Amino acid sequence: MKISRRKASDRTWVLLSATAVLAAASLPVAAQERTLQLGYIMAEGDPADEGARRFEELVEERTGGELDIVIHPNGLLGGERDLWEGMQIGSVDIAITGVGPISFFTPQYSGVQMYYAVQDVAHLEKVFNGEIGDEIADALLQGQGGRVLDWWHRGPRHVTANKPIRTPEDLQGLKLRTPEGKLYIQAWQALGASPTPMALGELFTALEQGVVDGQENPLALIATQSFDEVQSHVSLTAHQVQPYVFAISESTWQGLSDEQRQIVEEAAKEAGSREARHHGGHKPPAPNNHWFCSAPRIASSLGRWPDHRHRTAMRADPSLRQGHA
Repeated sequence: MKISRRKASDRTWVLLSATAVLAAASLPVAAQERTLQLGYIMAEGDPADEGARRFEELVEERTGGELDIVIHPNGLLGGERDLWEGMQIGSVDIAITGVGPISFFTPQYSGVQMYYAVQDVAHLEKVFNGEIGDEIADALLQGQGGRVLDWWHRGPRHVTANKPIRTPEDLQGLKLRTPEGKLYIQAWQALGASPTPMALGELFTALEQGVVDGQENPLALIATQSFDEVQSHVSLTAHQVQPYVFAISESTWQGLSDEQRQIVEEAAKEAGSREARHHGGHKPPAPNNHWFCSAPRIASSLGRWPDHRHRTAMRADPSLRQGHA
C-alpha cells in the first residue's frame, strides 16, 4: 500500500504538533502575579502603618513577587465599616482596623470593648488569643466574610481637650468625638460628655473649627494625626486597651494556594510582633491614678513624653474606672 506524500506530510505534522504540546505541558507553569489591596485608616508613621509595610515586605519577598501588596493608609479605601464591607464584596482584600467592627457586626461580643474591661497588654492577649478571641473571629468570619489572621497590640486610649480633664465633672457638656458604636456613646453620656460620632478623617478639621471640643485615641494616633496642633491637654485615662484587627477577605483567602496562605498568615503574625514592640511600654496608669499633661507637643509614646515639669500626677475619680457606666 502506497501512502501519498501529502498524507505522509500531514501525519508528520500531527506527530510534531502532539510532541510540542506534550513538551509544553511538562514545563513548569509560571505563577500569575496577584495584587492584594490592604487598607486602614491610620496615617503614615503610625505603628499599624509600619506593621503593614513590614507585612508587605515579607509577603512579596517570600512569594517571589507572586503576591503584590498595595497599601492604602489614611482611610483611602473608606472607614472601618467600609473596609469590612469591602472585604465582604471583594473590593478590599486585607484590612487593619480597631475593634469597631466587633460592635458593628457582632454586637453580642461588644462587652470586650467596655471601658476598663481589659486591664493591660497581658490581659489583652489572654482575652483575644484565647477562647473569647476565637469566638469573635469565627463570628466575624461567618457573618461578615473576614478572616482574622492576628490581633495586633494597640496603645490604650486617652482623652484630649483644650482644658484639663481631671474628673467626670470636667467632662460635663464636653463635645467629645467618639467612634461609631452604641457602647461608646452610652459610656460618655453616662460620664456627662456630649459624644459625637465622627469619621477619623473629619476629626482634625472638626477640632480646629470647634465642631467638637475633644477626642480620645491612643497616643500614637494622636501624634500621627497632629492633634497636638489643635488640642492643648491630654489626660492619660487609659480607659480602653484594645487590639488592632488584622483580617483578610475570605474570598481572597480561598483564592490563594496553601503555600501562599501559610506565607500570608506567618507574615501577618511576624509583622504584628514587630508592631507590638511599639506598645511594649504602654502600661495603663495604676488603678487609682492617671497622668495629666499640659504641653505644646504630644509625643507618640510614653517614653518620649514631655519632661516631668509639664505633667502632674493626680488622683482620678473612682467613677472613671467603673466600666462604661
